[in-house]
Amino acid sequence: MANEILLTKDKHIMCPIAVAAVQLGITRVALNTWIKDNSFPKEGSRIDLADLLLARRETAERQKQDLSDTEKKLKAEVKYKSEKAKQEEMITLQMMGELIPQEQVKDSLEMLFLDIRQTLLTVPDNIKTRVYGIDPDIATECEEVANEIITKILTRLASGDNIGRAANVGEKPKKRYTKRTASVSAATTADSE
Repeated sequence: MANEILLTKDKHIMCPIAVAAVQLGITRVALNTWIKDNSFPKEGSRIDLADLLLARRETAERQKQDLSDTEKKLKAEVKYKSEKAKQEEMITLQMMGELIPQEQVKDSLEMLFLDIRQTLLTVPDNIKTRVYGIDPDIATECEEVANEIITKILTRLASGDNIGRAANVGEKPKKRYTKRTASVSAATTADSE
């Protein structure tokens, strides 16, 4: 009688635990352990096969969801650590002098261009002063020509119309350093030994 499979009034199959285990492809001991761990109801040595299948599917989905949450947490942690390592690498490169802050480069270039502009603006007067001893009329003409040429150059530079000479302006500069394969902290501990 204990090995009989019964059909209940609501069309559910009540079968022995050994038969259910065979249907699930697991051992009877493993199924008994799962029933105890999940407090699954049983009537003597029989269980409701439909309820068992539903409960096992829900358990598997819960485990999958738990794994998914753990996976998301691990991915977020890896991303955080890699971003932190990139920041540390940039700080290290800056300290080594291989990476210069953008504001410092900008200020430096502005000062350089101002110096060049001032020097260029003094060229016509220098030419006039040197040539004046030879011939004052030629000196004045040379100053006007030099002034015209330099004004044209400065206007062109100021407008950004530097086509053909600045092909790489606006392009991302190529890296001139190799990326480290080891972390910065590992490199510093290896150097200190």
